[in-house]
Amino acid sequence: MHYGVVHGPGGGGIRPVTAGRLSPAAVDRLLAGCVTVVLLINPQVQVGTEQSEQQSGLLGVAVGVLALAQGVPLLWRRRWPALVLAGVGTAWLIAQVFVTLASPLGLWVALYSLMVHAPRRVAELGGAATIAGLGSLELALLYTGETRPEGVVWLIIGTLVVALIGSAVADRRSRLAALHERAEFLERERAALSRQAVAEERLRIARELHDLVAHSLSTIAIQSSTGRLALPEHPNVALGALEAIELCSRNATRELRQLLGVLRQADPVGPGLVPSPGLNDLEALLTAARSTGVDVRLEVDGTAGGLPPGLDLVAYRVVQEALTNVARHAATAVVEVSIRYGDKEVVIDVSDDGGDGAGAVTLGDGTGHGIIGMRERVRSVGGEFTAGPRAGGGFRVTARLPLAGEER
Repeated sequence: MHYGVVHGPGGGGIRPVTAGRLSPAAVDRLLAGCVTVVLLINPQVQVGTEQSEQQSGLLGVAVGVLALAQGVPLLWRRRWPALVLAGVGTAWLIAQVFVTLASPLGLWVALYSLMVHAPRRVAELGGAATIAGLGSLELALLYTGETRPEGVVWLIIGTLVVALIGSAVADRRSRLAALHERAEFLERERAALSRQAVAEERLRIARELHDLVAHSLSTIAIQSSTGRLALPEHPNVALGALEAIELCSRNATRELRQLLGVLRQADPVGPGLVPSPGLNDLEALLTAARSTGVDVRLEVDGTAGGLPPGLDLVAYRVVQEALTNVARHAATAVVEVSIRYGDKEVVIDVSDDGGDGAGAVTLGDGTGHGIIGMRERVRSVGGEFTAGPRAGGGFRVTARLPLAGEER
């Protein structure tokens, strides 16, 4: 019979898998019937030399009742193994002492069932009590001369073997149950990690879309306003604004296509997708910012030396979001972008004077959605992020990105 883990309203456990075989209930009925028949057809009745017909009839009835008492309870050997062993053991004890030299077949089946189906502590205590009680009884019968020594030895040995076999089967089932439980746990963990990975990827894409849309639409809005106001008297300025809108729109379309490609394909680096932007693309970003009227000045200290793609993208997005905030809140500001490449970290500093020298920037205490997005990006690579108003007016954003950091 094969066994497996079965879960249901009544709880889980190791139960027989009966596809194409007898069900557990059918097996128990067959076993109980066989034990009862064996005990009925093979009684070794303790008969006296002179016994009346009435006494013989009563003795036959007692043998039948005790045989039934040892066989019928086996129908419930899986559900109540301890009670079944107690009942069968009591019936066998009465038969052994007062009526017949009873076969231990029913007792052995009940003992095996206890070892296999009862909790481990109950099985150990019940098995030990059964062996001790049976041994004491047989030694007492041996002392009174009602049994033979070889019969006692074989009975005790047989009982020990049954207990050991039952214990071995129980251990095997426990190991199988533990293996199945571990497999189910690992499967749940795998599913949880998959869901977490999906959630993190969605969050990453949401950040990408926020940065892309916020920067692009802010630039387009500013350039559209500039072109509309300059068109009647300064057509050249309006033309420059339209060219900036065209460039920004093309870049935004390209990055949107890339993000949508990631969503459609299992392989994030599929054919036709361009690489994510990085610090090497800063010149185009600064040009777009200057076209909005922001005076951007770049200072680079050191060389990049090949940044990891994830960290390179985070650095780019920090500069992009900071410039977007300046263009949105202080379009006439002077912005200084400083990038310092060290041995262990990259430090990005973006600060502005507030526009018109009056500190007109209105980012408050640095708790806007753009600031939150930058902070989360920097933390995702194990970096440090600060943002807030400067003492002399304006705003400053600083990000420290460790070169050895890994995305968490």
